[in-house]
Amino acid sequence: MVKDPVWTSEFPFDPDTDTGNRLLPSMIRYFEKAAWHDAARLGFSKEELNADNLTWVMVRFYLKVENFPSNGMETVKITTYPHGVEKNYATRAFTADTPYGIRLISSLSSWMMMDMSSRKAVALPKNFESRYHPDRPDAPVQFQSRMVPRLRKHEWEQSILTTEKDIDVNGHVNNKRYLEWMMKCVESNRGDSSLLREADLMFRSECFADTPIVSRCACENEEPYTALHSLNHAGNPGGTSSWQDGLVPQGITIVRTLVFAWKFCEEFFRK
Repeated sequence: MVKDPVWTSEFPFDPDTDTGNRLLPSMIRYFEKAAWHDAARLGFSKEELNADNLTWVMVRFYLKVENFPSNGMETVKITTYPHGVEKNYATRAFTADTPYGIRLISSLSSWMMMDMSSRKAVALPKNFESRYHPDRPDAPVQFQSRMVPRLRKHEWEQSILTTEKDIDVNGHVNNKRYLEWMMKCVESNRGDSSLLREADLMFRSECFADTPIVSRCACENEEPYTALHSLNHAGNPGGTSSWQDGLVPQGITIVRTLVFAWKFCEEFFRK
């Protein structure tokens, strides 16, 4: 069992590039770095897993913006810790805070172990949860539903060709890029300067470099503004195969996202 219930570190924060609707993509990058550090602390480092031809992959990511950063902030405090185990999925919590203790983002994620050759999910090791600290905090947020709803009829779409620059250490498109594509789609459909409040992403399949995909979205509600978004392999958008099936045919869903946005308002920024 580890000595400390959480892993915490400070990361550099660029007030020119990490604010507004660029906040969440920036924080995802730090969250994933923090997750790998904490996994190593628990005995499941990237190197240890790769030696067994395994790796961690994220299957769901819920993020909630609590506050926006103040002008002049130079660092952000990232905290992460394992939350629990649900069947073959391990849940992990994240928070991002200002140096003065103001909460910026609360997040909960779900992960699975994947065989790097078959690209299929594998069972978590026996007594996996015994490595968790018994006094770890509760998750700062919870998933808002069992599943992210499927987008059945879209109002806006964009074609995308993935590149090598989009690929992460696991050889597939990184989660930061998925969020950026989603935000561009929703912003284009909405046509104003709304600020993203919450996003719930469910990852359904992998996507690799030089792959044509389609980004689609539609408004679900106007007040509060809610949108559904999906990224699909170019082709039949109705596919529902997943990592668990071990199938990645053309046309299946890559990511489903439920999005909540605030209208632009100065009161959401901490002075």
